[in-house]
Amino acid sequence: MKIFLDESFSDRDEMLIIGTAINDSLCNKYCEEIHELRLNILHDPVVYQYLNCDSLEKSFHYTQDHRETKNKFIEYLSLAIYECFIYINLIDASHTIEQVKRKTTLSLDRLLKYRYGKSEKLQYYWEIDRKVEWPSYIDVHECHKEQEELLSISDYILGIFRKIYLKEKEIGLIRDYARIQVKIRSIKDYKHKKPYSRKNPFIIDK
Repeated sequence: MKIFLDESFSDRDEMLIIGTAINDSLCNKYCEEIHELRLNILHDPVVYQYLNCDSLEKSFHYTQDHRETKNKFIEYLSLAIYECFIYINLIDASHTIEQVKRKTTLSLDRLLKYRYGKSEKLQYYWEIDRKVEWPSYIDVHECHKEQEELLSISDYILGIFRKIYLKEKEIGLIRDYARIQVKIRSIKDYKHKKPYSRKNPFIIDK
C-alpha cells in the first residue's frame, strides 16, 4: 500500500494533513492515466488558452489550475479507487510544523496498520522536507510533485476540503466536494474527540 501525503494551512493557526492510500496494484496504472490526462489537457487548443501551463506541465495543482482543468481532474478522481484520511492540527509554540508532520504520520501509520493489517507494507510519499526527522521504522520517500503524479490526488482532495472547512464561497465548490466526499474515510479534528467518518459525517454549510 502506498500513502501519498500533503499539507495545507488554514487561517486559524491550523495545519491540515492528508494521507491518500492507494493499492500497490493500481499505482502504476493511475500514474500513467494522470500523466496522460495532463498531456491531453495541455494539447487541447480550446482549453490551452486558459491554462497556467508552467504549473500544469509539472503536475495538477488545485490552487493554480483553471476551472476547466479542475473539472476534468475531479471527474477522474471521482472514479478512481483510493481512501483519504485527514488530520486537522493546531500549530503553536509547543506544536511546530515539523513536530506536527512527524506526529501525524505516526498516528496515520497506526490507523492504517489497524485498518489494513500489520502485515501490510506501507510506503509513504511526501514532498521533500529536510527539517523532519522521520522514524526509522516508517518508510518515507521524499520527492517533488513533478516526480510523483499521485501526489496530485492528495493535493486536490485536501485543496477542496480546506475550502469547505473554511466555509469559503466559490462557484462549483459544493459540487466538487460532493464528487470526492465518499473518498474521505475519516477526518480527525483536534477540537473534537470523535473523528468524522461516514457514520459521523462532516456537515458543510451550503
